[in-house]
Amino acid sequence: MYVASAQISSQNADRHFITNARAAGMADAIVSDATDVSGLYWNPAVLSFLREGSLIFSYSLEKLGEGEDNIMNENLVAPVIDDQGWGLGIGATYSHVGSVSPGSPLSGYKYQQVGVDIGLATAITKFFSVGVTTRGKYGRVDSQSMGAMSTTFGICYFPTPGLSYGISYQGFGDGIEYTVDTLSAQTNIARFELPHSLQFGLTARWKALNEKPIVVLNVSSQKVLGINGAVYKGGVEYWPMDFLALRAGYWAGTDTRSARFGCGLRFDDWQLDYALSTTKREPRFHQFSLSYCFRSYSVGPPLTIPEM
Repeated sequence: MYVASAQISSQNADRHFITNARAAGMADAIVSDATDVSGLYWNPAVLSFLREGSLIFSYSLEKLGEGEDNIMNENLVAPVIDDQGWGLGIGATYSHVGSVSPGSPLSGYKYQQVGVDIGLATAITKFFSVGVTTRGKYGRVDSQSMGAMSTTFGICYFPTPGLSYGISYQGFGDGIEYTVDTLSAQTNIARFELPHSLQFGLTARWKALNEKPIVVLNVSSQKVLGINGAVYKGGVEYWPMDFLALRAGYWAGTDTRSARFGCGLRFDDWQLDYALSTTKREPRFHQFSLSYCFRSYSVGPPLTIPEM
């Protein structure tokens, strides 16, 4: 029997989220990065300090095992409210089997999963915010179907425009797991309790004379409760020109060690991003994101918080 998941995870819950190629190019080390609304998947508290109001569509192809079998994920996320320290973002995800080679152990593996994600944040002070993301999933295989809910809590501290800190607590709730019986070529579905994890992160930005960041550094560590070891992530983004971003990151966990690379092209209000993983073990992926920025903000606080 082979086990796989719509959100790739190894035994120590090393994770790669299936949204935002910008984050993937920096090894998903963005728990404290308040750039755009996709931050609701890592730390919902950053929604109070967003730099950009962007509609983001992401596509990822995740390879399973050592062959070319893969699953595909499409995600759309957008900000709904960003006003006076309040932030609300909504995302939707569709995951399904892409292609399975003839004679593969995964022959017969198929499923469809949809998810809706809602993140809400509020600024307690001009420099400190709290947030929560609720994720609902519904999966289906043949005549079986199942739903699951999970929640992430986060806090963000943004003392200066060039420096921010973030903490998120993930894993409250359940996930959905899909297994394929290699003898009967049948896919089964089951609900499982997500592991709890605590993640800390720091983001530093260096700006050019035009106030646009030209270097962004993200570092974070993730501790899965009840399991030895931790996951360490780091990534850097460099804008050598206004329209070009270069990214690199490294992900080091108990079961997964890999470099991640990415790039981005910006054309006025549009941006196209790409990322890939170099590991020979899961998760192996190619990821694309297309975003449209309809609003830009200053980098970080101070916010205008209405008096009570």
